[in-house]
Amino acid sequence: MKTLFLSAVLCLATLCTFGQSNGNSDTPVPVGLVVHTNENQSSTDTQERNLHYWEVNAYVHPISEEVEVNLYNIGNATVSLVNANGKVVDSTEVDTNIPSTVTLQVDGSSNVYYIVVLSPMIYAEGSFEIQ
Repeated sequence: MKTLFLSAVLCLATLCTFGQSNGNSDTPVPVGLVVHTNENQSSTDTQERNLHYWEVNAYVHPISEEVEVNLYNIGNATVSLVNANGKVVDSTEVDTNIPSTVTLQVDGSSNVYYIVVLSPMIYAEGSFEIQ
């Protein structure tokens, strides 16, 4: 009887801990980006770029209100976060010869934001909503 009671208490404690950690986790949510490639662009870099292997992915962390953009092999890129009124909230430039991760901060000025990635090789854009 004692072991049954202890087993029940352990199960409840495990479920409560799982529920608490699951409720406030900042799980990244992917942002659907539409990517347009500029295949006619000739590269001026010393490294020859292969347009068939590049990476542009974006994820939103809803609780911390951060946007993470992963970039690779698209040249010097400008990554901007724009609010619904068209105001640039955060922006940065990055060289993507090596895999790079850019973090942008949402300012809370609106619920809808747009991500714009601009480089000589690609143009990408996508939108997301913060509740």
